[in-house]
Formats: sequence, C-alpha cells, structure tokens
Amino acid sequence: MNRMFWVALVLVFVFVDVTFAEFMLAFIVGGLDLAAAYERAYGDLSFNDYWFFAAWRSLPYIALVLLAALSSHSKARAGRCILWLLLVALALFHFYGYWVMQSPLFTDERTSSTAILAVIDIPLIALIYGTIGYVVCLIGYKIYGANRKSD
Repeated sequence: MNRMFWVALVLVFVFVDVTFAEFMLAFIVGGLDLAAAYERAYGDLSFNDYWFFAAWRSLPYIALVLLAALSSHSKARAGRCILWLLLVALALFHFYGYWVMQSPLFTDERTSSTAILAVIDIPLIALIYGTIGYVVCLIGYKIYGANRKSD
C-alpha cells in the first residue's frame, strides 16, 4: 500500500472518535457555534479517556493494518481499492455509531443508561462487518475475474 493509505488510516483512527461525533452533534443538531461545540465535546476530555476509547476503536483498525501489510491482495489494484473501501466504511461506521449513541444528548429523546457500552460494541461490530465486507468483495472480485476470463 502506498503512503497516502497509511496516512489516511492514522488520521481516520485519531480523529473519527466519540468526541468528534459529539462535536459534530453539538454543532449541527445542538446549534452551538464552533467554539461552544468544541468546548462541549473536548473541554473535559482527558488523555486517559481518549486512550480508553482509542483502545476499543483500534480493534478493526489493527485488523485492517494487518490485512494491508500482510495480504498479497494489497499489491493488486482491486485489492488496494477494497482496502480503501474498507477504510472509508470503517470511518463512516464509527462516526455513524457514535452519532447515534450520543444523539439523544442533543434531542428530546431519552438517553439509555447503557449507551456507553456502544463504545465497546461499535468497534466489535465494525470488525465483524469489515470481515464480512472483505470476504464479499474478495468473492465478488474472484467471480468478476472468472467471468472476464471466460468472455
């Protein structure tokens, strides 16, 4: 994989997290200005909190890193495309999951007492969906290649 993929992977891992989703919710749904939204989301975030969330969030990213580094598919154009799609899907899944988890904080909905468990559930589900997505893409690519050769 090229350098841009690795930089994008690190940036997505660092920035697409619970606090970023809260910042966007505060700005978009809560109607706060940028400074107030930033203060709401990042004001009381500690280093330990960030790394606790990052440890769980890292599970699907570690799998993606291993797949990109160790797979021979990353040398083919289709394999690189699949890895990029997985990275984008992973980022969107995390963002959407954290958005849904925290949206009751900015709406009239009632917040579940177990909502914080989504911090653990979202990365685990992302890992499962990512694995399924990779297998489906790989099978699709193999079928496409077999049909292309038979034409």
